[in-house]
Amino acid sequence: MGGVVGAPQGSRLMEAASRPRPQSDPFDVLRAFQGLRRSLALYPPGHRIITKSVDELSRALERTAPDSGLVRIQLLSGVAHLDGRPFRTASRAHADLVSEWAAIGVDCLEIAADAGADALIEAARSVEGPAARPSARGPDTGGREAVGAGPIRLTRLAPVETRLPAYEWPDAPASVQAASYASTLDLARETVGVAFAGHALRADGVDALLDKISGELLDDSFAIAEILAIKRYENHTFCHSVHVGALAILLARRIGLSRERIAVLGEAALLHDIGKRQIPVEILRKPGKLTRRERRIVERHPVFGAEFLAGTPGLGELSATVALEHHRHFGGGGYPDLGGRVPHEASQVIAVVDVYEALTGARPYREPLSPDKACLILARMAGEQLNPALVRAFVGLISFFPIGSVVRTTRGEVGVVIRTHADDPLHPQIEVLSPELDPTGRRIDLSERDERGRYARHVAETLRHEVVQTEFVAPAGA
Repeated sequence: MGGVVGAPQGSRLMEAASRPRPQSDPFDVLRAFQGLRRSLALYPPGHRIITKSVDELSRALERTAPDSGLVRIQLLSGVAHLDGRPFRTASRAHADLVSEWAAIGVDCLEIAADAGADALIEAARSVEGPAARPSARGPDTGGREAVGAGPIRLTRLAPVETRLPAYEWPDAPASVQAASYASTLDLARETVGVAFAGHALRADGVDALLDKISGELLDDSFAIAEILAIKRYENHTFCHSVHVGALAILLARRIGLSRERIAVLGEAALLHDIGKRQIPVEILRKPGKLTRRERRIVERHPVFGAEFLAGTPGLGELSATVALEHHRHFGGGGYPDLGGRVPHEASQVIAVVDVYEALTGARPYREPLSPDKACLILARMAGEQLNPALVRAFVGLISFFPIGSVVRTTRGEVGVVIRTHADDPLHPQIEVLSPELDPTGRRIDLSERDERGRYARHVAETLRHEVVQTEFVAPAGA
């Protein structure tokens, strides 16, 4: 380590941490840190230029340090974040600075307000380029490489607390017709939604949401139709949680699980994706293909979720297990790597539902798939990735053409599916719609056959329309 340079106002930093500060951004700290690195490369220990560089970094930290006394800067997807909040700028100098840090290979800087001169110098010296000195590596950080220890840490693949407020959800459904569905989403926003926004999760709130889904929501066949239909909005937060929770309960009832086991599974389904609260929104909503590095960040969300749920009082142990395992494959593989461990039965149930729900919802990089196409993909995944018995049960539950789907028959009729047949999922009962998509009252059962045993009609295609309100017959198991 280099010689001790005059203390850069450690006490001044602590005093500053206790009083309000003006709005700051992370670029002063990044620039000053790089300035100290250059000084150390050019001048001998104790040189006045090094002292000046340390003082400049100390002043930048003083201006930037929050009340917690810890300056936390993340560099992800070309954007600098200060304490979880992105700072975007059109400045070429700022863009070059972020690129310079990206070339070094550091994703996150955490510097305590009371870091002294020696710690600042040692940290600056430990960053020598894309590969930091092995001797400077700190302890394991859950899959992230760390440089430095104590008051200063420089890490790779550091998660970002997105701090996304629950009300900032521009992709919410434009209209929710079933009253029970709308009120369930409101309750989910106040419970699971606030947890996604970085706040605490209350177990009693989860219980209340689970009771509402198990009762009022699943008693409403129109609400089920809206959940099963194509979704033209992104739903990777609490709305996705409601959908997976509801469908997981339906599937659990279908396969005959007890009321007690269904309650435990329902809680786990609601919270399976809570680890995404630590994934940057920019990555979750990225319209293009993820880079290998971004994919590695996303694939940490099961571990983040399990750690968060294990530390939340009042929740069942199964919730953390499912959060950890819901991307593990039935036949081995998936992520995270857990060796040859077979996923828990609840994890297998939720994995089937999670895949269907993701396929039928919009994503930044693709259009939503129709339920029949989603079911075909589930069938292809059965055996290796998904439990085939659970896939069969789920497809039999919802059918290839779920209630609420708007379809066109081979005779040209356009109708809304009002009932499905477990023994004949490709031929549901429909109510014919007018050209304005209004129910006409005329009903056709596509499973009916003529005297020679041939079907009179088949579904020719699924049309992408909003669910049409009419009288539905809930699927068996609901």
